[in-house]
Amino acid sequence: MRRLIPYRALRFVVPAAPDDVVSRLRERVSDTSVFFPRDAGEPFRGRVDAQGFKIQHQIRYKSSFLPVIVGRIAPTPAGSEVGVVMRLNHFVALFMVVFFGGLLADAIRKLVFTDTSPGPALLIMAVLLLAVFLLLLTFKSEADRAERLLTELFARP
Repeated sequence: MRRLIPYRALRFVVPAAPDDVVSRLRERVSDTSVFFPRDAGEPFRGRVDAQGFKIQHQIRYKSSFLPVIVGRIAPTPAGSEVGVVMRLNHFVALFMVVFFGGLLADAIRKLVFTDTSPGPALLIMAVLLLAVFLLLLTFKSEADRAERLLTELFARP
């Protein structure tokens, strides 16, 4: 069931002080606007502060399913621990719940409350399954790419 939710939680143990982790992040995160993006050369855009960050992978194309990457940096005796959560944008998630819910309700209504053939309801269910598949596929693809970049960033000495 967890694979059907566009959400990913990661934990990085970094052998560096929290200030060093913040510096590494700031080197790789551009503060460009979402509405007026420019190619700044950094792989991420967003904000970074001493306690954590909220970033997105900077891409040259548009994707509503681009994960929002939220992280917290905590000191540990061996350096730092970075907890990361990748999730959908809240507006996109709300839209998808309403969209999928509407499709499902219409399919159930057609199956239960009409005397016609189940063809239209089955077509709606097929569209629903295709939409869920595309959502999960694109989110996973973008989340995998962001995870690779974060792993490289936090693994370097």
